[in-house]
Amino acid sequence: LFGGKVPGLSLGFIIASVDIGQMLESLLHINTITGRASISGTIDTSGINMLSWVSQATAKLLVAGRGVSIQGFDVAGVLGAVQASRTAADVFNNVNMAVVGGRGEYSADGAINLSKGIISAPGIAMKTGRVVGSVGGDFRLVPWDVNLSGNFKFPELSTENVPSMTVRWSGPVEKPQLETDTQALEAFVSKRITGN
Repeated sequence: LFGGKVPGLSLGFIIASVDIGQMLESLLHINTITGRASISGTIDTSGINMLSWVSQATAKLLVAGRGVSIQGFDVAGVLGAVQASRTAADVFNNVNMAVVGGRGEYSADGAINLSKGIISAPGIAMKTGRVVGSVGGDFRLVPWDVNLSGNFKFPELSTENVPSMTVRWSGPVEKPQLETDTQALEAFVSKRITGN
């Protein structure tokens, strides 16, 4: 902590096994994510009010989350949805219902950076069962919105030409719009049906 006309803060920290559900609820009013994470990093900021503290902050964090449960995002449910699909046209509807209707549990590892009011994640590795993926993008703190995309691979469906799905989140953090691109899964089902 340093003073003067413009006070500031500079710190390094290590937090082990923090309850991320409680942290996200109290800081951001997000109650759809629970689990535990270990976080280490540095934060530097200065300012004369909360807006300047947030917009001037810089941070570098390393995050390792385990048992991270996300309501409304269940990529493991995609496996059953794809296996139940009888046509390629079924895939889009079945997959979207499975993703948003379930609760997924993940491990998540990666780096998070903060600069000029934007939190960026260049690539958070996520895994649930045998489904592996990576999520990246950014959150703007003022106004509080999100622009993330992720790609998930499903080796359990096929070991050669592993099918994948792309997911995008955009809009206000409290209720982002979720879009899925299921073309690779649709192609997998078509090939399974026709045998080609």
